[in-house]
Amino acid sequence: MAFSWWTGTPLTIPGTVVMLVFIVGYTNAFNFMDGINGISASTTAVIGVAYVAVAQLRGVPDLRVVGAVLAVTALCFLPFNFPTARIFLGDSGSYSFGAVIACTAVAGWRAGIPLDAMLSPLAIYLGDTGTVVAKRLIKGESVTAPHRSHAYQRVARLRSSHAQSVAVVLICTVTTAGMGLAALDAGVGARIALDCAIAAVVALYLQLPKFLAGARHLG
Repeated sequence: MAFSWWTGTPLTIPGTVVMLVFIVGYTNAFNFMDGINGISASTTAVIGVAYVAVAQLRGVPDLRVVGAVLAVTALCFLPFNFPTARIFLGDSGSYSFGAVIACTAVAGWRAGIPLDAMLSPLAIYLGDTGTVVAKRLIKGESVTAPHRSHAYQRVARLRSSHAQSVAVVLICTVTTAGMGLAALDAGVGARIALDCAIAAVVALYLQLPKFLAGARHLG
């Protein structure tokens, strides 16, 4: 099975545009999300492991290699960035991780792997950044100006802990990635149900700051 973003079914011009917009969009989304200690390294490790699992199930050796490199690189970096940060990914590191992940997702899809399996580990980052960008555009605010309106940032403020916010993102990412794996060989009905469940996990994650704020107020 060929594993390359430029091989597979010929892309139309709209398809090529969508592919490039996704790569650029997720690369920037990854950078936007890299705002607290450990969040991006741990998320990358989960994504890498998920892609290794997909590769094993679908017999795509190249995807297995890329997934393993992502996971190992992230895990080697993590002790230096969490819980106390001695070094940071910075823009160069986060853009690099984001671009590799985005291109890998596209390459997996082009190799015939279902899109939900490739995107499910990315769902939390996409959902968090997508909603923030949409809200800021609606309000007429700059999407590139500094802000602290991401769900993970609000959770970190409410709990006064980077670790708890990272744990929330990690648990949700593991959950969505697991559902994506389960959808690989599921029937149509089960696959639709799993995709809806992934969307529900993202929605619950996005609402968590409101739940925590309400609980804090009642307490």
